[in-house]
Amino acid sequence: MISLLNRGIIPKDVDLTPAFEKGAPPVQFRGMKFHDKAEMHAKNEVHTEKFNRNSIRFDLQPPTRRLDDTS
Repeated sequence: MISLLNRGIIPKDVDLTPAFEKGAPPVQFRGMKFHDKAEMHAKNEVHTEKFNRNSIRFDLQPPTRRLDDTS
C-alpha cells in the first residue's frame, strides 16, 4: 500500500479505512521464537562461497546388515 501511495497510483487524500474493515488484516503478527541464552555466542560455520552442487557426494551403496540384526 505504501508503495502504491508513493508511486501516485493511489491518491494521498483517499481514505483507505473501508478497504481494511472486512476480510483478513493486511498485516498479521505471530509469536516470536526465543533461543536459549547459552546459544548466543555459539560459533557457527559461515558459508561465504556459492553452493557448489558438484561437491556433494551420495553414498549409493545398499545398506549393509548389522551384526545384531536378526531379520
